Amino acid sequence: MANVIAIVGLAGRFSGEAAIEDLWRDLSGDFGPPPEGSDRLFGECAADVLQGLAYGDRTGLFLRGAEGDLLAAAVADPLGLSGPAVTVHGPALAAVERACQSLLANECDLALAGEAPVRGDGAAVVALKRLPAALADGDSILAVIHGPPRALAPPPAIPQVRRDPAETGEPAPLRERPAALANPYTPPANLLEAAIAGVWQEELGIAQVGVDDNFFDLGGTSIAGVKIIALLKEWLHQDIPTVSLYEGPTVRALAQVLLHSGPARRYDVVRERGERRRRKLQRLGHGARQDAAD
Repeated sequence: MANVIAIVGLAGRFSGEAAIEDLWRDLSGDFGPPPEGSDRLFGECAADVLQGLAYGDRTGLFLRGAEGDLLAAAVADPLGLSGPAVTVHGPALAAVERACQSLLANECDLALAGEAPVRGDGAAVVALKRLPAALADGDSILAVIHGPPRALAPPPAIPQVRRDPAETGEPAPLRERPAALANPYTPPANLLEAAIAGVWQEELGIAQVGVDDNFFDLGGTSIAGVKIIALLKEWLHQDIPTVSLYEGPTVRALAQVLLHSGPARRYDVVRERGERRRRKLQRLGHGARQDAAD
């Protein structure tokens, strides 16, 4: 499964009785080519959805339309967006799909995807980010997109450490943060850091973990690290190497590692890699037996 994409903004222009809530239904329809003036409608929607979002140079714009490749650029230029500006031709949600691909390929940090017209006269834009970035930026996550195939889901809950079913009774009370640590306690600055700190607290049994505390100074072990990385990998649906705790031994550093981790490997890719290794070992074993026979 590829990385999870977070929907962090939503705006639309509608005619008649239509409202923004109708976007969830209307985005799945196919309404043909955009009407005249779509660039203005898209621009208004994009400006609305950008309000309250932190965005920079790496903001892309992906619009589905039939007015040529200049449509997206005509919207992006007035807004000062210097990321990819792409007019997508295809079925409904083609722009959303292309925006997700661009985010996962690290072509942009924030993507605006427009699907229009809505109800034949209007426009709609959604703002998308990779889930770790949305958590780190403190964005309001409306929903997440899993894919491919792309499917909407509620925002993910904060991960919880799974206790061994063989354990009985109440877990031991959390102990105080070690006083011998060289650095002072610094609280998490965003949801991503808070989630990591919370997992460390539960797994290590420590009442308070700061973003600059070293995992191994807190008493963390390689076994505990493997459990934590597996939990974060499942939560974010992305490939997180087991050695990430050595690359990012603090909450703050590990959050940065997660922001730059790649898509989760599909099962067939992992299986193919295992098959190649098995065949190589077979060839090596056959060669060794042949040498012994000679």
